[in-house]
Amino acid sequence: LNLNIVLPIAIITPIITLLFTPVLGIPWSDSLSSGVKHSGTALWLGFLSCIPHKEERFATVVFPMACYAAAFSIMGLRKVLYLFCMRTNRQFTAAHRPLVHAIMVLFSTISILRLSAIIGHYGAPMQAWKAANQLATNVTVTSGDQVRLRAIFPTME
Repeated sequence: LNLNIVLPIAIITPIITLLFTPVLGIPWSDSLSSGVKHSGTALWLGFLSCIPHKEERFATVVFPMACYAAAFSIMGLRKVLYLFCMRTNRQFTAAHRPLVHAIMVLFSTISILRLSAIIGHYGAPMQAWKAANQLATNVTVTSGDQVRLRAIFPTME
């Protein structure tokens, strides 16, 4: 999953909801209930940050909530931008376009940096297979379950 932008926005969604409630004209009761609903994402990710052993399977529970919270937050920011443009008599698409371009550039830059980090820092299995490919042709390379089976049944070919 490439949630580079979604997770930070989802974490600040309760804050955005409470800040822009007066601007959007949402009743405080609806704003507080929405803030409580979206705070689950931040609490779950905060909990995962505190535990020493982190696995992605523990975070998959929060991914749908995070996507919903980020979409809610972006929708609110878009409404705030629209209301600002209406008050200042600016054209909405002219103000909207640079924001979209900035988000796309930021998202693309973070994604490229993440991919290069994965290739650079977690490339040991690929390097091992490249080295194994350059070995002599009569060498058997095993991995995964084959290693376990050969340990149990040494005569297995």
